Amino acid sequence: HHLVFWMVPGTMVGTSSNCPNEPGPGFLGSSVMTFDPVTQKWAHHGPASKYKNHTWQSIYDAKTDTIIQFAHHGGNGQAEAGLYNIATKTWSYVGLGLNARRKPIRINNGSMAADFHGRAIYAIDPFQGRLYRYMIDSRKLEDVGEVPTGPTNKTNPQAGNLAWDSRNRVLLWALDPGLGFHAYDPANKTWETIPTNSAINGMKAYGRTLVFDPSQNVFLLF
Repeated sequence: HHLVFWMVPGTMVGTSSNCPNEPGPGFLGSSVMTFDPVTQKWAHHGPASKYKNHTWQSIYDAKTDTIIQFAHHGGNGQAEAGLYNIATKTWSYVGLGLNARRKPIRINNGSMAADFHGRAIYAIDPFQGRLYRYMIDSRKLEDVGEVPTGPTNKTNPQAGNLAWDSRNRVLLWALDPGLGFHAYDPANKTWETIPTNSAINGMKAYGRTLVFDPSQNVFLLF
């Protein structure tokens, strides 16, 4: 095996006409694809999830060699986990039930953060204002409790961005500067507010792409 990037739909918006040198009708939409950084080649791998228009992020789990994403079932109003088996190139789906308040779970178009040591994936429901933890091996979803801001769907439909700090073992949740940053400590089940002040006078820390680098023990915001 060698390292590749995975591209998993996802909302993909097509056009009726193409720009110069843009792929034509043969462009592969609605397909799981790989990109090999050595050969610089893309390759079709398998079909997209049946929820391809209802999810914006996926997580690759090396232990099970699967790709995991969350979706919303419009028929029953409940959340499901879509699991892509890379060996068989097939999808399976697991119902995630209701939350602790017996309300539907909406984590389909939000951010995900994986704690691979703890075998968990975190996601926030902006409509209910709750944090959930999906246990990768048992395929069960746990309702961790309320987030500090409460529901955020009116101000931030995607509930901000999440990243897992694998060195300090906390979950970082970055919203816009007005709502601030927050960290969740699973061991103590507590939230902490993170300052957004920066070294530039009058400018607050903000970013729509959030990555934790364990080698430097820093969060990178783009």
